Amino acid sequence: MNPQFFAVNQFILDATEAAARLDVVISQRDQDMIFRALQRGQQDYAALLATRDALPTQANDTALLNILLDNLQARMNFLHSRI
Repeated sequence: MNPQFFAVNQFILDATEAAARLDVVISQRDQDMIFRALQRGQQDYAALLATRDALPTQANDTALLNILLDNLQARMNFLHSRI
């Protein structure tokens, strides 16, 4: 099996887990919890961005990875609006 396939799948898993961690906080009203979630989300985003940039992907893979990153950024923007 292609190692790139596994790397892309791991990226998808990591991005999904990062988004799920943010989703848990969306319904919370605790400002500290939201702030901590945003800090973790920013760290996750930076790590995923670095991973994406290091992956030798094809155009269709890159498009999917960008969608996942955009989705994570949208969640962080929403949480940021609640602070």
